[in-house]
Amino acid sequence: MNIRTVFIRAAIAAVLLGGFVAITHAPHALAAQDSVTMSVDARAPLHASLLPTVSVVAAATDATATTLLRVAAVESLPVTLLPTVHVTAHVSAFITTIATDSVDARIASARD
Repeated sequence: MNIRTVFIRAAIAAVLLGGFVAITHAPHALAAQDSVTMSVDARAPLHASLLPTVSVVAAATDATATTLLRVAAVESLPVTLLPTVHVTAHVSAFITTIATDSVDARIASARD
């Protein structure tokens, strides 16, 4: 058997095991900790207009060359800019929980 095949299978098994641990432990770690915070800027929504695209074509090497200016044939679009929402995830508690659980699992399997 080729040694690369063994390493590839071991790597795939490690990735699958890591994904399994993350999927099974993530909801518990996130539910146990207040690991996500959210804040919204105290600013009223701002009304604005998106203007049509303006294209300028000019030759940088020739100052006497003609310059083309094109404006897209669309109307301006009214939009509302909302305040910024800041979401912060505190990952350290999540990683600590996964690391502790995996060490506990290794100790339990070593005892068996």
